Amino acid sequence: MNYVELFDAINNQKAYDEKRLKEKYQKSGFMKNFRFTKHYLNDLILKSLENYHQDRTVISKLRSLLNRIEILISKRLYSQAEKQLKKALSLARDHQKWPQMLQILANLLAMKVSFSDKARNRAVHDTLLDEAFHVLDVYQEEWNYRSQNEKLAQVYADMVLARSEEDEIDIDLLWQAIADDDAQPRSRVAKVFFHGDRATIFRARSDFKSAHREMLQVVELLEEDEVYRNENLFRYMQALNNLSISCEETGNYELLMDAIGRMKRNVLPHLPNNIRYEAYVFGAMYQPHLNYCVEYGRIEEGLEVAQKTEKALKDYDQYLSDGMRIAFYYLLAYMYFVADKKEKALDWLNHLYNLSGIDSRKEIQAYGRIMQLILHYELGNTLLVSNLVKSTYRYIYNLDKLYDFERTLLIFIRKEFPGIGRLISEEQAFSELNRRLRKVIANNPMEKRALNFFDLTAWLESKLENKTFAEVMQQKELTVSVS
Repeated sequence: MNYVELFDAINNQKAYDEKRLKEKYQKSGFMKNFRFTKHYLNDLILKSLENYHQDRTVISKLRSLLNRIEILISKRLYSQAEKQLKKALSLARDHQKWPQMLQILANLLAMKVSFSDKARNRAVHDTLLDEAFHVLDVYQEEWNYRSQNEKLAQVYADMVLARSEEDEIDIDLLWQAIADDDAQPRSRVAKVFFHGDRATIFRARSDFKSAHREMLQVVELLEEDEVYRNENLFRYMQALNNLSISCEETGNYELLMDAIGRMKRNVLPHLPNNIRYEAYVFGAMYQPHLNYCVEYGRIEEGLEVAQKTEKALKDYDQYLSDGMRIAFYYLLAYMYFVADKKEKALDWLNHLYNLSGIDSRKEIQAYGRIMQLILHYELGNTLLVSNLVKSTYRYIYNLDKLYDFERTLLIFIRKEFPGIGRLISEEQAFSELNRRLRKVIANNPMEKRALNFFDLTAWLESKLENKTFAEVMQQKELTVSVS
């Protein structure tokens, strides 16, 4: 059978590639009517998956019950249909499946279950109507929070961290809908959106402790019901990933390791056989851990995580999102830079800039170029430094948003970078840059958020105080733990 041959051919591929498939099997029987055979096979696979997943989730159980109810009603077996409807209603109510609840309530009302007592009949009718209106109200509230979440995601994708009054205005408009600390969303999904959005805004404002508190609530909400958690595994993975990031930003190493442990215990055993899910979990576990080691100069541990990351990337690289891939390459470069393994750092920056057609995470790419410039400067590659000054300047200058921190840095790079601009000593040049950057931060504390991408002031301090980059970064963890 042609569709079986096609299935085997596709199954032999690591990732579906139709062009290669047609080239390799151009003489096979399924190629005579490839489009029809492919669609026929697709339908068979979907039917098979539908049967496989039947009764595995609350939604599939409700769908099965509703199908049975439809059959019973069509056969006028109303008594049996009523029993199935009440069973379905209880299941939908327990798991807050609002659309299915509305469908079930509508069926119960349409059946016009009759009692000899007319008053009782009216009371049941009114009770069903009251519940239907309540469900509509809760479901509408849930969609309002969902809509708010979508708006925030669009703004946050372009911003990440608010660094100007204009950014703050955008954030404040979205904050108004979720500013009430005492708000009580009624559904679990609405609560997840509510606390998740608050965490996002707190993080954009660099209020990392409040962001961490909100993310803990999101994770706790998802862990309240094991069935809900396992049926919303991707959302749970995202929540644990965001919790891990908040642990890194608040310097909470123990809770970071706990969040990673939850991924291993609660996510990995339930993952579908899908390498893209595996790739996402790999990113969610390794990126925050690697970032923590970079931020706080944990060299030995960081190098161990970096080596594990490099090994895992061989399997997962092509399945990562562009943003996650860029972040990994950048973090590996940053880790090796802090660990004084400059050649390895440059290797990963080269990986980053060899990515073609990728236009995301521009802020990371910009600071990657600054890091590349500094690395070549420290390695004494004078000719390369001269060229990189020009290309780095152009790239940063053309960013969609240019803040005072980057403007100050641009002027320095173009006119005063040691060996390129004014003929002053390295110590004088870097001391002057350090003074200017600190002045920018003093005038607008939001500008300090640029250091979340690359701690340039820590590197300058290492040069001016004759310390290693790692020693200065290690001091940050002591400062955070004391505060």
